[in-house]
Amino acid sequence: RDSAFQLILQSARGSSASSPAELRPQLHSPPETPSVRGRDNIMAFIQLPSNEVPPSTVSGTSISEKLQDIYTKNMLFQMHMSKVKEDQDTVWGVQSDSTFWSLLTSVTDRLGHFLGKMERVLEAQDPKVPLPTSPPPLQVSHSNNYDNKVYGWAVIFRLEKWIGEVQKVLPDVTGVCK
Repeated sequence: RDSAFQLILQSARGSSASSPAELRPQLHSPPETPSVRGRDNIMAFIQLPSNEVPPSTVSGTSISEKLQDIYTKNMLFQMHMSKVKEDQDTVWGVQSDSTFWSLLTSVTDRLGHFLGKMERVLEAQDPKVPLPTSPPPLQVSHSNNYDNKVYGWAVIFRLEKWIGEVQKVLPDVTGVCK
């Protein structure tokens, strides 16, 4: 999984990388409920905000459709990571000079770099096809800290899983852009 994340992170100029795995220990601990406890069961509660966080799949039947889906989900995950970063500041008081803040910033920035690379790939593949439109602004609101924690963890875990799915698609791109 981390090697998949390296693909996105290395699209930026720097080669030092941080991954969702590095973010997990620093994000406020997953909320515990009587039915969900411990790391082994964490995926159960990650399913809760499914309507807020993009799915971790890559959709499409052709390589062109898959690349467009990757492009769109990259925009969405970048928006969600920005929201997680904002919440860490406003809800949890994480300082902007902390290591965790730097990791969040790095992941968000590198998603932006990867988005630029995907844009060039899509344009090279077929310059006549317009790029997918930007998604509307996020409408994410949490009424309590528990929901906020679940949301933050869901974004990071789904991003990590999505990166693995992207890694499976990208080898098929070789030779598509002539």
